[in-house]
Amino acid sequence: MVLGLKFSAFRLLLVGALIAAGHYLFQLSNYAAEHMQGIEVLSQREPTPGTTWLLVGNDERGQGGVYDPSTVVRPDSILLLHQHVNGQTSLISIPRFSQVEHPRIGQFRLFNAFSFGGPHILVETIEELTGLTIDRYVETGFAGLYGVVDVLGGLELCLDYDVDDEKSFLQWEAGCHLTDGRTAIAFARMRYSDPENDIGRDNRHRQIISALTARLAHQDFITDPQQHRAIISSALSALTLDDQMRPAHFAQLALAFRSATGPNGFTGAPPIADIIELPVGALVRLDAEAGNQFWEALRNGTLNPHNYHANPR
Repeated sequence: MVLGLKFSAFRLLLVGALIAAGHYLFQLSNYAAEHMQGIEVLSQREPTPGTTWLLVGNDERGQGGVYDPSTVVRPDSILLLHQHVNGQTSLISIPRFSQVEHPRIGQFRLFNAFSFGGPHILVETIEELTGLTIDRYVETGFAGLYGVVDVLGGLELCLDYDVDDEKSFLQWEAGCHLTDGRTAIAFARMRYSDPENDIGRDNRHRQIISALTARLAHQDFITDPQQHRAIISSALSALTLDDQMRPAHFAQLALAFRSATGPNGFTGAPPIADIIELPVGALVRLDAEAGNQFWEALRNGTLNPHNYHANPR
C-alpha cells in the first residue's frame, strides 16, 4: 500500500512537471513565433524523401539577414543539412565560390546567387545542383552569431596553428580556447591565413556549429529557463526564415544537427576537381563525375566518408 501511494505521488509529480513544462514551452513557442521573420523563398519543386535544410551565413555586418534589393548580401557560408528517411543525417559544406548553374541564369559562382534575385535563386540553384528539394531555409548574419555565442558564455574552439590575420582580425595561438562572440566571428571569417583557404574555413564553420549544438544541449543551459528567452531573442533578431518555418522546426533542426555531427553522422564537402585563385576570391570546380555519385548517395541515404572531398573525421 505504501509503495502504491509512493508510486501514485511520483506519477502526480511527474504529470505536474510535464504540465508545467508543457505550459512553459507553449509560452516560449508563442514568443518565438511572434518574433520569427518569414520570407517566400521555397520553390514549388516536388518534395524529395527526407528533410533538407539550407543554412546560410551571410556577410552582412548589420542586424539580420533580410534581403534588400538595394544592398546585395552575399552568402558567406552555405550548409546543406539532409536527414534521409532511413535516419542517415549529413551536413554538407558547399564552397561559396563553387561554379554552379541555374536553369534560367546560366553559370556563376554560388555566392553571387543573391545578386541575381535574392535567396530564392540560391535555393533553386542548390536544388539544381543536388537534386534535393529544400524544405526549410535559415539565414543569419554575423550579428546573430555574435549575440548567441555571448549569451551562451562563449564557445571552446580549436585550431592547431597560430594566426595573425589582418583581414578577419583573428589573433590566435595554436590550441583550444574559450572564445567570445567577436572572436568566434573572426574564427568563422578567416580565410587568407588558412592553408586550405575556403575548405579550411568550411571546416571551421562546422566546428562552430558543432560547438553551438553541444552547448545548447548542455544541462546547464537546458535547466536554466532564463537563458532560453535570451538565446531566442538574440538568435531570432538576426535570422531570416522561410515563411513555412514554425518553432517546432527548430527542435527538429537541433536534433538533426546533433545527429549529423555525432559519431554516426557525416560532415564534409562534396568532391572538388580543382580550386583556381582569382584576383577576387577563387573559382571552385566541383568534380562532375564524383559529384553525381555523391549527390545520388546523399539522396539515397547511402553516403560514406569516401564520397567526400576529404574525410573530415
